[in-house]
Amino acid sequence: MTIAAVAATVALAGPQVAGSAPAKDPRAERERVRAEQADVAAQIDTNKASRREIEDALQALQANLDTQEAALARTEAEVAQAEQDIADAQAAITTLESELVVLRQVMRDRAVTAYVSPPGDDILTVLETDDFTTAAARKFYIELRAQDDADVSDRLEGATVDLAYQKRKATAAKKRAEAKRAEQAERTQAVRDAKAKEQAVADRLSATIDSQVARSVELAKTDRALSAQIAQEQAALAAMLAARQEAARAAAEAAAAAASRPVAATPPPASTQNPDGSESAPVPPTPPPSGGGGGVP
Repeated sequence: MTIAAVAATVALAGPQVAGSAPAKDPRAERERVRAEQADVAAQIDTNKASRREIEDALQALQANLDTQEAALARTEAEVAQAEQDIADAQAAITTLESELVVLRQVMRDRAVTAYVSPPGDDILTVLETDDFTTAAARKFYIELRAQDDADVSDRLEGATVDLAYQKRKATAAKKRAEAKRAEQAERTQAVRDAKAKEQAVADRLSATIDSQVARSVELAKTDRALSAQIAQEQAALAAMLAARQEAARAAAEAAAAAASRPVAATPPPASTQNPDGSESAPVPPTPPPSGGGGGVP
């Protein structure tokens, strides 16, 4: 009975925790809502839906795609930042390890009084030795000769502390990069899914337009007024669909061109923002007015 009670408590607590998480993150909540709206919009029956319903469905699908692409861009920027943090920490570790070698060597030299020599001889000896392979390490060694034992000891302690910090920083950056790469893969798949849903509705709408245009042609023989009305409605839908597809193509070309240009720093992902800072879907192109009258196209 105790085990069953604990299991029931965990089962009840789990959904509450999951449900409360989005409330603390407005962006995640917005993504969830738009994804749900897109799921509903993807099920629209283009043969029965009104023009307004089709416009709303396409708007919901586009809003979801914009949100997913913005989230992917943020994650890619975070991955790049984590990788840069790793590189910076590794460079600092390399420098500190080299300095520690020199500092320890100086401490040993000063501890062995039998090897004490005039400063000028020390400099010549350092320049001729092969113990330090880099010019920077030799220069660092020479600079230390002018400092007293307390200063060298302080620098040794400080370098040791800094090295430990940089190693912790590198480890944290690696963990962050791994997590962000996994999120990046999920975000990439979410963008693919959002595009697939939008394309599926567009394909169904295109098929519906073709079917209705054929119907309009047939009705022209018996009911020219109804034929003209159907033709005008389908022309408006076709114009709206073409405008959306052209806008998507232009956006893709612009993104590809921007990605191919070398930049000094990665800018934040572009997005349309509401006054509260949240992304909003771009305003869809306004279809041409249906007008009145007119013959069969």
